[in-house]
Amino acid sequence: MVIDRHIKILLIDDDADDRLLFTTAVAELGAEMHCECASGTVEALAYLKVTDPLPDYIFLDLNMPGFDGKKCLKQIKAIELLQNIPVIIYSTFISPQDKQEMMRMGADDVITKPGDFGDLQAAITRSIENFRNNR
Repeated sequence: MVIDRHIKILLIDDDADDRLLFTTAVAELGAEMHCECASGTVEALAYLKVTDPLPDYIFLDLNMPGFDGKKCLKQIKAIELLQNIPVIIYSTFISPQDKQEMMRMGADDVITKPGDFGDLQAAITRSIENFRNNR
């Protein structure tokens, strides 16, 4: 992937192992990419209120206890400052109905968590490139 500037990603995922795998995958994609993590919606929204600069992309797990990914997406899209940040739903299982609903709610992409490290890197790269190419 050719990157013309530093890319900041926020991953919102309640699973510590998934966060570690994702951040490792991003780190190995290149020094121009950086990933911050939040373990849930409340933590993510608090982070987004104070971080500068804002992330370029948000990868959001759909299936989290309590304040789930759907509610988080709704909150993100309701905050004017955050509305233009691409949100990629990133979850273990996504039904076709959930995928359609997430896209209607403002998600920019929906991907299933790959089980393989290389596939994860390819999915992250593909999501970012797809958005950059469709601007």
